Amino acid sequence: GISGALFPSATSTQVIFSEALEKVQQDPTIAYTLGTPLKGFGVAGTPGRRNAMDRWEVIEGEGEYSVVRFTVAGSQGAALVQVQVPVQRKRGEFRYIICELPQRKLVHVLDNRPAEAEAAAAEAAEAVAVAAAAAQAAVASSGSAGDMPAELSSPPAAEGSPSM
Repeated sequence: GISGALFPSATSTQVIFSEALEKVQQDPTIAYTLGTPLKGFGVAGTPGRRNAMDRWEVIEGEGEYSVVRFTVAGSQGAALVQVQVPVQRKRGEFRYIICELPQRKLVHVLDNRPAEAEAAAAEAAEAVAVAAAAAQAAVASSGSAGDMPAELSSPPAAEGSPSM
């Protein structure tokens, strides 16, 4: 409706494009390589068509994301920018902004994926620790190692020393 045209939401392609372009324009490597001023526009399509930005949705792991692709150009050349944001995003929230300069050189303007991976790894490690503690508690409450195989219930023999 009219309110969507006048006040686009954080998830609109135009808002994602504008916020990402601002970040790309602030990157010194891109500015140096492509020259200034940097302008952003859609991906070149068929002749006679408007240069619209590409946009599609992807599912990665537990998350749903929107991917927006557009072109930036300066006085020295042009590059392709790909942006990924959560489908339910707040303004300024990006998963990554990657710019592909000439000669296929990638510049990671912003990349929050390693932080996500670290958080997932920490969560997995915590789950393993909880499971190990629960197993240890179960063994302790039974009073003995019980049916546990000998190689799991006794510590390994030190190398070079005779085993029992």
